[in-house]
Amino acid sequence: MDPHALQVLEFDRIRELVSEHCRSELGRGVARDLVPELHFERLDLSRCQLVEATALEAAGDGLPLDGLADLRGLIDGAHEANRALEPTELLEIAKSLRIAKSLRDFCELRRERAPKLAELAERFLNQLKIVDEIEAIVESPGIVADGASPKLRKARKALESVEAEARATLAAFAAKSDVRPALQHYNVTIRNGRFVLAVKEAMRGRVPGILHGHSQTGATVFIEPSEIVELATQAKDLRFEISREESRLLWELSRVLFGKRNDLGHTASLLAWFDFTAARARFGRHYNFAVPELAADGVLRLFDARHPLLEVAMGREKVVPIDVRLREGFRILVITGPNTGGKTVTLKTIGLIQSMFQSGLPVPVGDGSRLPVFGGIFADIGDEQSLSQSLSTFSGHIANIASILRVADKKTLVLLDELGAGTDPAEGAALGEAILDGLRDQQATCVVTTHLGSLKDYAFARPDVENASVEFDPATMRPTFRLLIGQPGNSNALAVAERFGIGGGIIAKAQSVLDEGEARHKDLIDQLLLSRRDLELQRDRSDKTLVRSKNLAKSNEEKARHLDKREGRLQREAEATVEDALSELTRRVEPHLRALSNVPKPLLADYEAVQSLLRQARKQTSLAGRRREWIKTLKKGDEVWVPRFEQACRIRKFNRSEEKVTVMVGALTMELEYDDLSWMGGEPA
Repeated sequence: MDPHALQVLEFDRIRELVSEHCRSELGRGVARDLVPELHFERLDLSRCQLVEATALEAAGDGLPLDGLADLRGLIDGAHEANRALEPTELLEIAKSLRIAKSLRDFCELRRERAPKLAELAERFLNQLKIVDEIEAIVESPGIVADGASPKLRKARKALESVEAEARATLAAFAAKSDVRPALQHYNVTIRNGRFVLAVKEAMRGRVPGILHGHSQTGATVFIEPSEIVELATQAKDLRFEISREESRLLWELSRVLFGKRNDLGHTASLLAWFDFTAARARFGRHYNFAVPELAADGVLRLFDARHPLLEVAMGREKVVPIDVRLREGFRILVITGPNTGGKTVTLKTIGLIQSMFQSGLPVPVGDGSRLPVFGGIFADIGDEQSLSQSLSTFSGHIANIASILRVADKKTLVLLDELGAGTDPAEGAALGEAILDGLRDQQATCVVTTHLGSLKDYAFARPDVENASVEFDPATMRPTFRLLIGQPGNSNALAVAERFGIGGGIIAKAQSVLDEGEARHKDLIDQLLLSRRDLELQRDRSDKTLVRSKNLAKSNEEKARHLDKREGRLQREAEATVEDALSELTRRVEPHLRALSNVPKPLLADYEAVQSLLRQARKQTSLAGRRREWIKTLKKGDEVWVPRFEQACRIRKFNRSEEKVTVMVGALTMELEYDDLSWMGGEPA
């Protein structure tokens, strides 16, 4: 993607707006390095992930990313500085790895609603072992745990004992009658790791020991009494031993993590993308932006498109929306109209929305909008003057356009502002036509703004080039900023000049200078404006009505699918209820039937009839029918679920004529009826 185009379209400001919605430096890094995607499949996947994240966010079920740390920055920073990771850094790493596990579980539970996010989350590695290793060494709020090693636990307990003895010795010393008057207070103070007493300067002789400093006023000295020097030395040695053991443990753990930098970097990249995806969903919801359709046919169609940065700054109600189409019968759009009419804003609106869309971001457009994937976006907009290269404004434009012509092809979108301006009008017009011919030959898609009349004629004369204008209201002498495709616009220079205070005499003189042919040309354009304005408005209304109809049809289809699912679920519930009731009835009746198995012969037919009726009732249920269809697919060696034993049993053989099957129940074989079997893992396909 051309960096110059992104610069003049102010894409950096969009990056910053998105980064503000990220929860971590990982996500902010993705947002700040964001560039438009040039491949259809990758953009399609990114767009689907955004749609899913937006739906989850709207349902109050956003991705769990709170507390995410810069996993990559922590590890790389310590590794490059050749230092061990600090306990607080290790805890942040462990927390981030737990977030990765939570994200995977979260997305798996919502796979039906967010299948693309679930597929992405599957790529997280199981790194809970690393978490366990970290949490075995460090604990909140960021210290090496006592249980990190036996040596550390022993040294810390020894230090506690020595410090307790030192405090008790000091307290006893301070309580002496000849010492107490010399003390500023009786509390034990620690300075530079040594136990000291605050002694009055004038009475320091009463407390023999080692001097460890003065107060700011000099009225107090801090003395380590001789009675505890040995204990203090022991404490110092133990602290050193503890520090050395802590350092050893942190280094060992850090080396483990440094050795897994690739795996941890993989996790960091996935976490960064999830954070960025959640951020762009929040960004879209915050500004009420939409996610338009990805156009596989290459057609660009924008409804109610607003300039993103203007809408962010001014609010939606103050930005005039435009409707745009490209690659729909024409590849080049020539926009004309007054200099104050908003042509450049229109150009930037198209370019910035396309750049944002190809970066996987929501954009300010209406329903029915669809955008293709361009292989490159190039722009020549605004003042291209370059003092460093000694280029004039015109030269700067030409240098930039020359670089665009070298790379433009049928996959690129080219945006040219005020083509042919900045030089002699006749030469500028001729050069502008030649540049457009070059872009046509290279089959580039192009949007051009100009106020040169000959380029309007250029568009009229070529089938793959279309005129457009930014509407100008002759009644108010002001632009409406609406884009009218299919009709050229007048510059309205004289009307604008008069509105801004140029005297009537000068305006009249200028009007008289216009030759008769140019006047006729202007009249023709005026008539076209009047005749085609209603046609364009009617087309826009028809397009929007079609979009609303499609949305309504889609909504009705979704409701129908929902009702079908609901009906199917209710039917299955009813079938299961009947099946359960029949099974329960059979279970309760069987003991009585067994008791009646020896009835006299005259009653034997009735006994057998009852058995037959129960079997028939089981077989005639819808669920039983599906069970038999499923059993037809089984073969010897398959496992089936036997509810009465509450276990899976392996099939030994079939007796299909009597609808029976022999299974292994543990080490025993048992013959069961088909109705005693169930499928494993849900209903059969």
